[in-house]
Amino acid sequence: MDLLHKFKAFVRTKSLPVEQGRTLLAVSGGVDSVVMANLFRDAGFTFAVAHCNFQLRGEESDQDEVFVQNLAANMQTPFFTKRFDTKTYAQSNAISTQMAARELRYAWFLEIATTHAYTSIASAHHLNDSVETALLSFIRGTGLAGLTGISEDTRLGNSAIRLIRPLLFATRAEIADYAVKNRLPWREDSSNAGLDYSRNFVRHRIVPLLEELNPNFLHTAERNLRRLSETELNIRHLINQYAGPENKKYPVCRRPGRPCIICWNRMDLRTNRSVRWRKTCNNPAWTSIPRRAGAC
Repeated sequence: MDLLHKFKAFVRTKSLPVEQGRTLLAVSGGVDSVVMANLFRDAGFTFAVAHCNFQLRGEESDQDEVFVQNLAANMQTPFFTKRFDTKTYAQSNAISTQMAARELRYAWFLEIATTHAYTSIASAHHLNDSVETALLSFIRGTGLAGLTGISEDTRLGNSAIRLIRPLLFATRAEIADYAVKNRLPWREDSSNAGLDYSRNFVRHRIVPLLEELNPNFLHTAERNLRRLSETELNIRHLINQYAGPENKKYPVCRRPGRPCIICWNRMDLRTNRSVRWRKTCNNPAWTSIPRRAGAC
């Protein structure tokens, strides 16, 4: 099965909202996003192209912008672009350049999608990205949810707009092979080759060593991430069923002259820390309380 058929099958299996909806594609000009745009076009989906110029690589960034603009013109699809002063934003908010770019990018994408009625935003993350994310989370420390990699479908903030990753089924090598076979041009980001970022270290040093131990490591990891994701969802379901606000079987503590207080220690699966929650019989809304506070 070629990449286009796998792409269509993945979209259907995961119920991604692209066949009936309007999708805004995040296109950097790299091979992953260029292939994604071509797959959307060949599949007959309705889409537009958005490109962020973070002005981090001088003339190279400007050339990327022109390349993506020409790509959208050749596909006869709407094109959006914006330039960001990423370094100033990072310094002003005391965050890393990568985090600044992420915040700027998704805030702008959401603005476009809301203004122009796009139902979803698609990024070209693939299987390698998901595995690298899980490995980085494991190295830095995380709970169960942090070991599940990248989700193929999430809500963007509090909006109804969905952030999708329709290439998560494919490896970086499979995407590059498709681009070469179909003679697709793309841009190379010179910063991806260095080891300045932790992700690049994992990508260029750690993953190749793991592939020496298991040549099929990426697909083995894909199965493991899926199992961990299913486990995390099951645990959340059990917590909601047996410890959620809708369940009335909670430990109850009554104090003389005070309304009854219901307390519950719940596990935050992302931080792997216990969080204490409390509500009174007169106020059914749950509120978190400091650990130093009394149980009841």
